[in-house]
Amino acid sequence: MKVKPIKRQTICDQIVEQIKEMIKNGDLKPGDKLPGERDLANLFNVGRSSVREALIVLNSLGLIRKTTEGSFVNNVSIYEHLETAYKSALNEIDFAELIEARRLIETTTAELAAQKANEEDIVLLEEILSEMSDENLEQKEFAKLDSEFHLNIALSSKNKILYEFLNIVSELLESLVEKRLWNYKSFRIKQILKEHHQILDAIKSKDSLKAREYMYKHLMTAEDFLKKDKQQKTKPSP
Repeated sequence: MKVKPIKRQTICDQIVEQIKEMIKNGDLKPGDKLPGERDLANLFNVGRSSVREALIVLNSLGLIRKTTEGSFVNNVSIYEHLETAYKSALNEIDFAELIEARRLIETTTAELAAQKANEEDIVLLEEILSEMSDENLEQKEFAKLDSEFHLNIALSSKNKILYEFLNIVSELLESLVEKRLWNYKSFRIKQILKEHHQILDAIKSKDSLKAREYMYKHLMTAEDFLKKDKQQKTKPSP
């Protein structure tokens, strides 16, 4: 008798499975808008952080599309096409070009966020930073929240195109650096938090030039770290 191993599911996994089932059964159709994070958290009776994580997973799978106006169900055939294109692009992407694209996009989204972010955007960014400050947080969870912070700044820019570009660039970058499971040193975590707070303070103050400057400095530091880490991982053993 063949059986599959029993898997322990997280709250995020359970939310993902339920929404996937709703899409499969037609309860959620292509183009349908999902309820907001707060509403989903109330519906599932869970915390917003679990809902945010589930939406990121569904978005990365191509089953939903997160935009400045909310999350929408994708057409499954579109998802399959995007997955094929994504795998093809991954084989041709140059690491240096990818981080250069990220820098250009994110300095602009930070600048626009300082001009356009509303109170709800600010509260969400503050919540993410608060969660990132938990000293007991695992590196994998820290990496997810790090990605959320940057993507939500892009959402706060109110520019759908820039958000979609950053989403694609982030996924490609994560794949090239082994799903972002590199080693976060304690000093690096403190540095990231400090730089994130600087960026957020500039956005809250509506200082677009400072937001752009702090984001640029943050990304330059991060890119240097990623390059060194990638080189160490690809360096042949003596």
